[in-house]
Amino acid sequence: MPRKTRPLDPRTQLTKRQTDNARMAISTSKIIARLQDNFNGELEDQLTPSQLKSAELLISRSLPTLTATEVSTTENIDMGTAEEAEAELRELMKETLAKADDTELADLLGKPKLALVNES
Repeated sequence: MPRKTRPLDPRTQLTKRQTDNARMAISTSKIIARLQDNFNGELEDQLTPSQLKSAELLISRSLPTLTATEVSTTENIDMGTAEEAEAELRELMKETLAKADDTELADLLGKPKLALVNES
């Protein structure tokens, strides 16, 4: 005897868009699995060029295509003369060294830290 089913609650039903997206995800995963099997040599009958092109087209419709993007700017930054930049760098170094204790200075210079050891 067939089992009785309750009518579905409209609040729990998937919309047409959700259903279509779920179907596309399932079919995309099947296509990817088949392509992986083909790549690994696990298929008895290798995919034909037309099957590969069809898979490429279907995947391109469902997955984003990753592309490299080059970003460049033509903003000119006025840094002044080399002498002004050097003077500013020297001033920053003096300020940093004045604030730093010996441990921080060793870290900045990449030198090993020395510690006094009291041997009793």
